[in-house]
Amino acid sequence: MRSQVVDARALQDIELKDWLFGGHAPALVLGFISPHAGFDDASRALRAKFPQSCKVIAMTTAGELFSSGDGSARDLYLEAGERPWHSAVIQAFSPDLFEDVSIHTVDLASAGFRRNAK
Repeated sequence: MRSQVVDARALQDIELKDWLFGGHAPALVLGFISPHAGFDDASRALRAKFPQSCKVIAMTTAGELFSSGDGSARDLYLEAGERPWHSAVIQAFSPDLFEDVSIHTVDLASAGFRRNAK
């Protein structure tokens, strides 16, 4: 797995070569994007950086847990703070970890959920 904290407003500047595993694109990329960064633009920019075979899941967050892996002072927690922040934590997972990745959605507004809601 590879992780990096980047400015979510500059996701178009990341390079696929920095995320390869033995010359292969990741099987799965997770993007934890600040709610202040413009989620639609950031998630589109992230998706555009990886081939279609790579599954990308982007989500908003309110402060990120992160480890650079080198024991630096940046490790563990990036505080949300009171001011807007524009970070994104990107995690990429090697295709050696997964035989296949399948993403599904659940319609939470479905009749079954509404009927059982109290």
